[in-house]
Amino acid sequence: MVKNITLETLLTRKQQSENDKMKVFLFNSEVLGGNIEIVKQKARDIMKIMDSTDERGMEASNEMNCKIILKHCPIFKEKELQTAYGVAEPHELVIKVFDENLGEIGKLAEKILGIYGLADEKKKSNLIEEEVEEIKN
Repeated sequence: MVKNITLETLLTRKQQSENDKMKVFLFNSEVLGGNIEIVKQKARDIMKIMDSTDERGMEASNEMNCKIILKHCPIFKEKELQTAYGVAEPHELVIKVFDENLGEIGKLAEKILGIYGLADEKKKSNLIEEEVEEIKN
């Protein structure tokens, strides 16, 4: 049974949205052996990053992943870390810290995208649920 949306429902949802604006998540990095803090940003920030390039391919995809990580993980904004790793560009820091493990970088970016409902795993999960519903019917 589907419930009707009421004014109270929307007001409660607004309050929950306000509480979630700067929510903190953790990513368990196998490469680094610990948790990395992820701070949720405004949705428009993630859209700007995703819209910032028309290029296709692995290099463009990896650069976008690094920008997403930089925007959401405060630890990678530390100038001291950038200096220690000897990188000129901040996105290069992500690659160096993860020892060029593109899979781990992709997993972290995927976790961040999942916060906004954009992760592939979520899409796959939804498709499976839809298929199960179709089979039941």
